[in-house]
Formats: sequence, C-alpha cells, structure tokens
Amino acid sequence: MTNVLFVCLGNICRSPMAEAMMRDLIAQAHLTSQITVDSAGTSAQVGSQPHEGTQQILATHHIPATGLVSRQITTQDFVNNDYIIGMDAMNLRDLRAMAPQGTAAKIYGINDVLPDKKGQPIADPWYTHNFNATYNDLSAALPAWLTFIQKQ
Repeated sequence: MTNVLFVCLGNICRSPMAEAMMRDLIAQAHLTSQITVDSAGTSAQVGSQPHEGTQQILATHHIPATGLVSRQITTQDFVNNDYIIGMDAMNLRDLRAMAPQGTAAKIYGINDVLPDKKGQPIADPWYTHNFNATYNDLSAALPAWLTFIQKQ
C-alpha cells in the first residue's frame, strides 16, 4: 500500500481539493486497494469543512468531497506516508522543519513531477479567490503524480 498526503496551510482549499481529485483518479484507475490519499495543513486549523469554493469546484466536476475535514499534520504522518506533497514554498519549508529525522526525503512539491513546472507553487485560492485556476493546476499535476507513484 502506498500512502500519499497532500499538505497546504489550512487544509481547507488546495490540499483537500487535491485529496478529492486524486481519490477520484485512483478510483478511475482501479487502484484504491493500492494507494491511499489524505490531506492535512501545517497550521492548527482543525475540524473545518473545505472552503465553499473548493466544494463548489469539486461539485462542478462531479468529484465527491465526502469525509474532507481539516486537520493539522502530525509527526505520525511523516512515518505513515510515502509521499508528502506540499503546495508551495512555505508549506515545504514548514514540512521540512517539522519532519522527524529520516523522513525529509518523503517531502515533495506539488509540481516536482512536471519538468516544465518543477518547483512552482499552486497559488492559494484563499487569497486569489480563483478556485478554477487551482483546479486546473491540480488537474495538470495529479495525473503525473499517479503515473510517478505507479512506476515506483
């Protein structure tokens, strides 16, 4: 079983959107018995539903948002997950600072699997209010992640 964790700041916009979209891709590829997906935030925002904009964009694309509730990343997440994927440089910096010894190699940027976008962030729609752009950016990155994970 391969475990994937998407991480953003508050776990209400980008990372739950990525979680739901990746779950949908995994289900379409009939890989639910091989890959699990979760999301978390680096901040202490806990127990919130995804932002209304995230819920709306997922509904527009017929992607279930069930079970998405914000939570903060834990030390155990670094142990339990094979891939910890941050959405921007601040998330990656925070993740590397939190990572227990021997787990930093599991941390990746969301666009690290796209050669032409490696190192680029996905803008936070909390600030941009552009949930469609976030969806489109994730739509480019997530299939590449699925391919990358399958090859490992």
